[in-house]
Amino acid sequence: MLDQATRMGETLRQELEQKARQQADQIIEQARGEIDRERLKALQELRRQVADLTVLAAGRVIGESLDGQRHRELIERTISEAEINV
Repeated sequence: MLDQATRMGETLRQELEQKARQQADQIIEQARGEIDRERLKALQELRRQVADLTVLAAGRVIGESLDGQRHRELIERTISEAEINV
């Protein structure tokens, strides 16, 4: 009886340990996904800010207002090309 109880206890311990590992792996995977989403969100925001600042700076340098949409497109393309070359 004691041996049987010991075996059952060991089996239960192994099952609980396996479930705990699975839950930990799931939590880690969810965290990685969240980190990736936040990183992409931050990168998009940074790109937007760089484009806005570049349009503003260029407008001040030449002393006139620029067509923001067209220049933003050019800036986005330049940033994308620069990322490819990095």
